[in-house]
Amino acid sequence: MAGRIQILPDEVKHKIAAGEVVEGPFSVIKELIENSLDAGAMHIDVEIEDAGLKKILVRDDGEGISREDMPFVGREHATSKIRKIEDISSISTYGFRGEALSSISSISELSIISRRRDENFGAKLISKGGMCEVADYAGPPGCTVIAENLFFNVPARKKFLRTPSHELRSIKDIFFKTAIARPDISFRLIIDGKSHSVVPSVHSVRERIFQIHGDAVAEHLIEGELKDLRASISGLISGPVFHRPNRSLQYLYVNGRPVDYKSLGFLLLKGYESMLRHGEHPAAFLFIRIDPSLLDVNVHPAKKEVRFFDQNYINSLIINLVHKNLGSSPHKIQKSFFTGQKQNYTHRYANDERSDDNQRGGELIFQEASRIKIEQPASQNSFIGEERPSYELNPQSDWKVDVLFDTYLVVRDEEGIAIIDYHAAHERIIFDALMDKAYEADSQMLLFPHPLELSSVECERIREKTHLLHAIGFDIDEIGKSAIAVRAIPSIASSLKIDCFFQDLAGAGERKISEEELKKIIAEKVACHTAFRAGDKLSLHDARDIAAEALSGKHETRCPHGRPFLYRLGKNEMDKIFKRT
Repeated sequence: MAGRIQILPDEVKHKIAAGEVVEGPFSVIKELIENSLDAGAMHIDVEIEDAGLKKILVRDDGEGISREDMPFVGREHATSKIRKIEDISSISTYGFRGEALSSISSISELSIISRRRDENFGAKLISKGGMCEVADYAGPPGCTVIAENLFFNVPARKKFLRTPSHELRSIKDIFFKTAIARPDISFRLIIDGKSHSVVPSVHSVRERIFQIHGDAVAEHLIEGELKDLRASISGLISGPVFHRPNRSLQYLYVNGRPVDYKSLGFLLLKGYESMLRHGEHPAAFLFIRIDPSLLDVNVHPAKKEVRFFDQNYINSLIINLVHKNLGSSPHKIQKSFFTGQKQNYTHRYANDERSDDNQRGGELIFQEASRIKIEQPASQNSFIGEERPSYELNPQSDWKVDVLFDTYLVVRDEEGIAIIDYHAAHERIIFDALMDKAYEADSQMLLFPHPLELSSVECERIREKTHLLHAIGFDIDEIGKSAIAVRAIPSIASSLKIDCFFQDLAGAGERKISEEELKKIIAEKVACHTAFRAGDKLSLHDARDIAAEALSGKHETRCPHGRPFLYRLGKNEMDKIFKRT
C-alpha cells in the first residue's frame, strides 16, 4: 500500500521537539536563565504565576537582542553560538543549538522585549499560534522573556505534569542550583506577585551556599582544589560529622553547567570510606573545569547530562578531591556531639525586612535549647546489668523476660519462648498509636523551642506537611526561609530524635500520594526516630512495656517497614530441633 509514510507538518515537528527540551515549567526557566547568563547579565529576575503554568518571566540586564535579529529568535535552530559543525567541539556557552526559544514558543504564548545599549530603539516580539509580530520598543537595555499559558495547545502534556507544589519545588531547585554556580550575579525569585528569594551577588561559592542553605550547611564545608593537565576540580564537601539522609545536597557542575552524574553519590561515599554509616550521605558542591573539546554536552536534549572523554579519569578526580579535602585539616567535633546538649545557632538573612523581636542587626539568634527530660522512679529506670537477670513481666503473670545482645527480648512462659526485636516492635507500637483514628493528639511541650536549620528547599517541604504534623501532636513555627522552631512533639514520641526526623522527612521522595498515605509516611518516620534502637540499654520498665504490648495481640507482628519482630518457639518446635519427635 502506497502513501503510508508522510512528512510531518512543521507544527507537529516543533511540538515533538518541545517535548524533548521542555519537561515542565522548570525547564523553561532553566533555558531562559542560561540565555541571560550567556548575554552577560549581572542581575536576573524570575517571576512565576501558578507554578509557572500561567506565566513565566525572566528579566536581565545583559547585552540584549538587536532589533535586526529579533525576527529570527523564535525560529528552529536559530543561534548566535555556532556557525559550523566543528564549533560544537569548543562550546563554552550554556546554550548553542537554538532550540530553547523555538520550543518554548511552540507550546506557549511568547513575548520577548529587548534593547541593546547601542540602540535608540529596541524591539518587541509576540508569538502566538505560530504567528509572530515585531514592534518597536523604547524601554531600558536588557532582555525580558515572557512565556504565558504553558502547554495551552498540548493538553496531553499538561496532564502528565506533577502537582503544582512539586513543579514549584523543581523551579526553586533549578533557580538555586544555577545561583550557586554564579555567585557573582544577583538573582531574585518572585512567586505569585510576592518576593520569595533575593540572592545578592557575593565573592565566593561558600558565601552563596550560606545565602541559600544557611550556617547549618556552610559551616561544615571543607574547601579544596586539584589541578591536572587535562582538567581541574574544586569544591566544598562536608566533614564526617555532617550528613544528610539523602543526596539532595550533592551538586556537580561542569564548566559552570549543572549536570546530572549518576555515579556522583557512589563516588562520594567511596571517598568517605568508613566515615559514614549506611544511609548517611555527605554534602558536596563540586566544580569541574575541562577543555570543551574533551567533553560532549550534546548527549541530552535538555543538556542535563554530559559525556566525558574518560569517565574513569573524572571519577578518580572526584575521589581524590574528597580524600584531599578530608585530610587537609583536623575535623572538629563539637562538644555537643558527646554531651547531647544543643549548641547555639546563628543564621543571617540577606535583605530580610522582617521585624522580629529576636532579630538584631539582620541576625536571628537561636538561644540554647534542650528537651524536657521526664524523670521516672529510680526502680523503673535502673538499667539491666552485665549479668542480665531475668524478671517478671508483670506481678500477675508467669512470664519472665531477658534482654539478649542489646537487641532482643526473650520472653519465657509455660508454652515456650518468644523472641522480640525490640526496635521493630517499638516502632510498630508507636506507629499504630499515631495511626489510630481514635488517637487524640497529645503534645509534650519542650522547655525551650528546638531550633532547626535546613535548606530553603527542605523547609518548603516541611511547610507543606505542617497540617499533618500538627494533627499528630507537633507544634512548629517557621522562623525564616531556612529555619524552623519545634515547640512541642507528640507525647508518645517523647524520645524523638528531632533533627534526624525532620531531615529525614524533608528528604522524603516526592510523588503524588493521598493525605492518608502522607500521614502514614510521617508516622513511620516518627516511629523510626523515636523507637529504642539495637544497642540501647533498656530500663526494666521499658522492657516490660514493650514485651507486654508486643504480645498483646493488638498489633501486626511486623514493623511499619515490613520487617517481622516476633518469633515464637514452642515445645513442639524444640522437640523437632532435638529430634524428639
